[in-house]
Amino acid sequence: MSTMTEQTARPSTAWRMGVLAVPLFAAVAAVCFVAHVSLANDHSAQQAASCTWLSLSWTVYATAYGAVLLAVAAVAVHFGMFRRAKRNQQNATAVWQGWLSLLAVAVATLCVLAGGIAVVLTHMEAADLAGKIGTHLCEG
Repeated sequence: MSTMTEQTARPSTAWRMGVLAVPLFAAVAAVCFVAHVSLANDHSAQQAASCTWLSLSWTVYATAYGAVLLAVAAVAVHFGMFRRAKRNQQNATAVWQGWLSLLAVAVATLCVLAGGIAVVLTHMEAADLAGKIGTHLCEG
C-alpha cells in the first residue's frame, strides 16, 4: 500500500511539459470569456445606436462555448495528468509545473461556471430576440 510520503519521485520531463497545457487552456478560456462579455456589450450598444433589434452574431456564441470547452479541457487535462503521476508514484507538486497547474485549474473551474452562465444567458437572449429582430427598439 502506497502512502503520500512514499511518492517522492519527481515527474518526468514529458509530464512536466504536458501539464503546462492546463494553464494555457485556462488562460485562453478566460480570454474567451472576457471577449464574450465585450461582444455582448457591443451588441447592446449597436442595438441602442440603431434603435433596432439585431440578432446575435456567431462570435458571441463561439466565445461563450469556447470559454466553456477550453475550461473543461483544462480541468480534464489537469486531473488526467495528476492521476497519471499518482499511478506512477510521482509527487506532482514537487515541481513548479504542478503548482502552476493547480492554480490554473482553480481559474478554469471559475471559467466553467462563468462560461456556462454565459452560454445560458446568450441562448436566453437569442430566444427573446427571435420575434423582435428588425423591429423598432426606440419609441418615438
